[in-house]
Amino acid sequence: MKKWGFKSAAIAVGPLYKGIAKSVGMKLLEVEGATGLPNSNFKGKIEKGLSALESGFDFVFVHIKGTDVASHMKNPELKVKVLERIDDALESLLD
Repeated sequence: MKKWGFKSAAIAVGPLYKGIAKSVGMKLLEVEGATGLPNSNFKGKIEKGLSALESGFDFVFVHIKGTDVASHMKNPELKVKVLERIDDALESLLD
């Protein structure tokens, strides 16, 4: 992203998303407990993204895969729980 004059980062665990981010010059940020599964540390991802913005990044891509995985498992109840956990994690953005 240096080409366009801004500092960017990505929070993702899947190889595809990490590879794309890396190929366009984004810094990859790690989050403990981030799995790409329905039990992922969504709150940690959001907190890490906010921290990155506060520390000087202009753009942070936060990838959340858990809802997609729950759908592929054909488990609507799990998908609802994952969405509720994501909603809870996003609450800090309202402050």
